Amino acid sequence: MFGEEGLYLNFTIRGIPHTNAMPINALIDTGSPWLALSPKDSKLLNIPIKNLRTARQFTNISFAGHKFRRLITKEVELHVLDEKNKVVNLKMPSVSVLKPTKKKDEIDIIPSVIGMDFLTSNNLSLYYSPKKKEAYLIKED
Repeated sequence: MFGEEGLYLNFTIRGIPHTNAMPINALIDTGSPWLALSPKDSKLLNIPIKNLRTARQFTNISFAGHKFRRLITKEVELHVLDEKNKVVNLKMPSVSVLKPTKKKDEIDIIPSVIGMDFLTSNNLSLYYSPKKKEAYLIKED
């Protein structure tokens, strides 16, 4: 923020029918409760949002000054690379997909977000040292 770099995680997704296997960069946001795919990324992945169900709670949310309907996928697998470039499969019981409530809203700059559900569901801790410019996830046993 204001010249500082954000923390991003690069991943691909499997488990949503008809999804393209494209890498996604998502902002790690420990203030967010959910892993949420931006409209731009859900389009890139070719996610058929008309087949997704609306969230039971927090149906409409605000993010980065825009309003979205929160749609839900079920049982998704994310693929990330570890420090040795080996693929690590991480499972999520659900992932939020954001759909703009206004058709004409320009939202291409909004990133996908890695929230706390991703960290807790996969028993991960985030290490971040701004001084060293170093960040990584640690799998807890």
